[in-house]
Amino acid sequence: MTKAEVEALPVEAVLDLHGLTASAALEALTRFFQDASARGLAKVLVIHGKGHHSEGEPVLRKTVLKFLETSPSAGRHGTANRRQGGRGAVWVMVRKDSQRSR
Repeated sequence: MTKAEVEALPVEAVLDLHGLTASAALEALTRFFQDASARGLAKVLVIHGKGHHSEGEPVLRKTVLKFLETSPSAGRHGTANRRQGGRGAVWVMVRKDSQRSR
């Protein structure tokens, strides 16, 4: 599937992490992706914000990207389009059970 085809797929669920700490965000991400995988969703959106209210550098973006690299339920991902949050959000393809071993 090309990047354009992936980006054209509809977002089936959204997780907004605004205001959460890094540890609370990790818990929310874990639950969200377990549920999305169990429900057979194909594409989701995670809103982490741009870090304008963070002390120092944005924390949640790094937390989300690290989670996506290690989660068995998270597959291909990329920066959301402007309507969906741009650099403050990421779309993610959800892996099905059969894809977890890859």
